[in-house]
Amino acid sequence: MHPVLLTGVENVSSILAIFVLTKERINVIKENIKPEKFDQLLQDYRQQLSDPKDRKYRETSAKLYEILMGPVAGEIQAPQQLSIILSGKLGDIPWETLCESESRKECDRASGSEYLIEKYPVNYLTRVGGRTWEQTEANEMVQIGAISSPIIISLVVVIVLGSAAIWLWRKPGIIVSGALLLLWGSGALWLLMQRNAYVFAVGNPLPSSVNLPEVTAREISRIFPNSKAYIGSQPTLNRFKSQGPRYRFLHLETHGCFQPGGCPNLGMEENTLLFANNQTFPIAEAALLGL
Repeated sequence: MHPVLLTGVENVSSILAIFVLTKERINVIKENIKPEKFDQLLQDYRQQLSDPKDRKYRETSAKLYEILMGPVAGEIQAPQQLSIILSGKLGDIPWETLCESESRKECDRASGSEYLIEKYPVNYLTRVGGRTWEQTEANEMVQIGAISSPIIISLVVVIVLGSAAIWLWRKPGIIVSGALLLLWGSGALWLLMQRNAYVFAVGNPLPSSVNLPEVTAREISRIFPNSKAYIGSQPTLNRFKSQGPRYRFLHLETHGCFQPGGCPNLGMEENTLLFANNQTFPIAEAALLGL
């Protein structure tokens, strides 16, 4: 489960979008919220939990449960694990302490109220994807024996040039061997970069007067080695699908649509991300890429 706050967008209603991913399907549940009131609830709850004498936490806990868990109650049916991915201010509170109250007023154990940790085995994740650490290690082992053609060719070239450089160093002279060693080093560096790609950064595929996303993407590629920034018309959907999965992190500073019925002003369907040339990517397909 991945709750996301979508607030502060001009001419767009503030909503809480909750992504619920099961083995069978992915669903996005949206709920209209009042940002100021919701932020105050989060702030109050943190302060109440830090004060042992403040008993108002039971009322706030029930209110937050109703907002955050109430809409998805029908989607969660006796899971073996309830994994929650949190970001931003939603990660400032311990979700396992939220309480389901029949009266919806406050948490009262005597009347059968239950905390989230009592209802479900709760754990937290930082990301979701189709690849586990074990699968990643297995894939890397497979790649060593069955790497794509360009890398196989490069390996052969590196081995041949390295052997030739050693032989030439002993025979004709150091200049030729030095040139071959330079080529060998370049090939080795290219291979290393392919194996340790770090951040795939997208900055503003829709032309606008705001250049901060472009600056951010370029700075990320400058700060983190083996990263790549794609700006303007560069971040195509095909490039994202083919290259994105081999990077450790994705930074997508682009437009997204989470409104029921789509976003006509952007020409986007609901629950999609925008890439270059007005191509869109359904978020539900992210798991198919192993992200």
